[in-house]
Amino acid sequence: MTLQFSATQNAKLLALQQKLMRRASGEVTKGKKPTIESVTNAAEKILSTEYMKDIFLYDVLESNGNIHLVYRHSEAQLENVRRLHLGKTVLFTDREDFTNEQIVTAYRNAWHIESSFKQMKDTKHLTVRPMFHWTDEKIRVHIFYCVLAYRLCSLLIKELSEKGISVSINRLIDEMSRIKRIHTFFGDISKPEKVTSFTRGNDLGKQIEEIYQLKEKYS
Repeated sequence: MTLQFSATQNAKLLALQQKLMRRASGEVTKGKKPTIESVTNAAEKILSTEYMKDIFLYDVLESNGNIHLVYRHSEAQLENVRRLHLGKTVLFTDREDFTNEQIVTAYRNAWHIESSFKQMKDTKHLTVRPMFHWTDEKIRVHIFYCVLAYRLCSLLIKELSEKGISVSINRLIDEMSRIKRIHTFFGDISKPEKVTSFTRGNDLGKQIEEIYQLKEKYS
């Protein structure tokens, strides 16, 4: 199974490498120019499947203003993974429509569910606790709000990841909370003129604000 996974990751890394080479040669000029950070994020996403970072080694380099990806596949590490980890877990499922790869991927991604519960137990953001409700109906509504907020933040994190921005939910909320809308009133007190402005966030907050044009939408 790891051989099947590694072939998939190799194909994806090769496609990314060739895309960067076409950009460097001038064959591709349209689209957003790659950066070391965006290419690193793309490579990390490709190798996010368990054991792949052990099998593949890569480096992102900049030369003459162009970004390049170099990587190699370690047969020794693949054999080490095969010897130490494979063949020791039997998975049972009633999902007959899943391929072998999909079954293993679903099993390996169970940590996402655990991470969700951990996030919702966080006492700082999107937290279920403390709960200031006592009736069943209000408790259900409160938990629904928390789950909905987590879902929306997860979708936003996914969108930002696709745009080359890797950030956690907690950091996202912290950084965006620094940008505040301010209403200032001038002139006659009975009919003042209102001017809307925004506080300045840091580089990450500014980048996210520009992607979604938040200031234009809420001015």
